[in-house]
Amino acid sequence: MKFNQFRYNEKIKLVMTSLLLLIANLFGFTQPNDRSTWSKEQLIYHEVFLKFCRYVDKRDTDKLSVDSLFKNYIYFDYVLNDTSLSRKERRLKIFPSVLQPLHHFIDSVGANNLDARPISFYERDVDFFKPFTLELKQTIPNVLVYYGKERKNDPAGTILFDPITHKIVAWEIISQGGYYYYMTFNLL
Repeated sequence: MKFNQFRYNEKIKLVMTSLLLLIANLFGFTQPNDRSTWSKEQLIYHEVFLKFCRYVDKRDTDKLSVDSLFKNYIYFDYVLNDTSLSRKERRLKIFPSVLQPLHHFIDSVGANNLDARPISFYERDVDFFKPFTLELKQTIPNVLVYYGKERKNDPAGTILFDPITHKIVAWEIISQGGYYYYMTFNLL
């Protein structure tokens, strides 16, 4: 009789522990994605990013309208207005290869399965947040982290936005000699 009672108590403990872990995982380990705490700009960035993802999803890179990308989603004005024609042409020529990694991620996950939120949600992820404690600290208000909805605690990358136009400025962080910076098109 005591043996059965012991097994019964162990099962209850197992169920209760599992239930507590599930509740903790849902509410305790992640910050809520409550957009009411986001700035007006972050809400705009979020909308621009989602529209961008829907635009490029399932389209070949060479089928994307560069004019549409630059007009609506990607800040490329300083390149298009460059006085050096050869530099402008070189940057336009390499743009598809720079876009390719982000485009591939969007295609592989699917635009409907992607989301983004402010970088501040990842402050506890010391390794991921490290560039934003150093050189990129001033960019925090203009950065969203994108991820697959199934893995929101596993960030795929970051997107830097222009605070005036609300367009995407960059999505690749480069680390050289211990310094971090975004690879923007004026660096190419």
